[in-house]
Amino acid sequence: MRMARYIVKRLLYALLTLFALVLVTFFLMHLMPGDPFVGEKARAPEIIAAAHAKYGLDKPVWQQFLIYTGNILRGDFGESLYYTGRNVMDIILEAFPYSFELGLRALIFAVTGGLLLGVFAALKRGTKWDRGAMALAILGISVPSFIIGYLLQYGISIRLTGLFKEWFDLPRSWTLLPVAGWEGEAHKVLPAFALGMGALAAISRLMRASMIEVSGQDYIAAARAKGLSTRQIVLRHMVRNALLPVITVLGPMAASILTGAFVVENIFAVPGLGKFFVISVQNLDYPMITGTTLFYGAFLVAATTLVDLAYGLIDPRIRLK
Repeated sequence: MRMARYIVKRLLYALLTLFALVLVTFFLMHLMPGDPFVGEKARAPEIIAAAHAKYGLDKPVWQQFLIYTGNILRGDFGESLYYTGRNVMDIILEAFPYSFELGLRALIFAVTGGLLLGVFAALKRGTKWDRGAMALAILGISVPSFIIGYLLQYGISIRLTGLFKEWFDLPRSWTLLPVAGWEGEAHKVLPAFALGMGALAAISRLMRASMIEVSGQDYIAAARAKGLSTRQIVLRHMVRNALLPVITVLGPMAASILTGAFVVENIFAVPGLGKFFVISVQNLDYPMITGTTLFYGAFLVAATTLVDLAYGLIDPRIRLK
């Protein structure tokens, strides 16, 4: 019964968050200066007025909000103002798989690498290996993903490729890893690494701190007194309990990564949602901006809610509180 109430409460919070997101996004779009139909798209006042009437921009703002909310409940984000004749949801469904694939690759890299690095640093606490691992983590957190992306392009795709060609007399068309594009597996390595590096660093630091905290608990001392091997203590007791704080942050982190990163997608020419979002902002494409924002927001809320529910199942104290 307590678990059922906990689930209902979390779902209600998720719905309220989504409504607040719709409200804030809609009114922020209307506070943006400029008119999407003024300029090269339309010069005559009657054409601008006809465009406003077609998209409902001639109605009071509160009526526009009610109409927009009703359309969202039906899954209709409207028609793009820039990509004439194309529905926003169709564009999202076309581009999102690329962003999702990039995010999934980056998430696998971040979670796997972060957990291994954090456990390794905790087990080697105070040694040069620990300091080296944490230095790498601090570097990953401090340096933005687009800087990492540019460094990878220059260091691997240009400099290292050039050295390999010089040393082994390789053809001019050969490259170690392509600079940009999304055509094969080789094209997907660098953008996934650039996108996942920050998350890897955060997970490794959190896992290390959690492992160190768990290692001082009484049940770890009891496990050692029972004669369990170091491997059994680490895998069965330390890692399992140290994962709880990591799971807490994994929901928002996963949603952020899985939806891709606009800048990383643009740097590596990934045909994801980033390209459409940047163009829509530049051209005041209200339906595209709000549709993309709400889609990302709903994805984030859903991921966070799922993690909250999973956390409540793992640790009963959460739902009791």
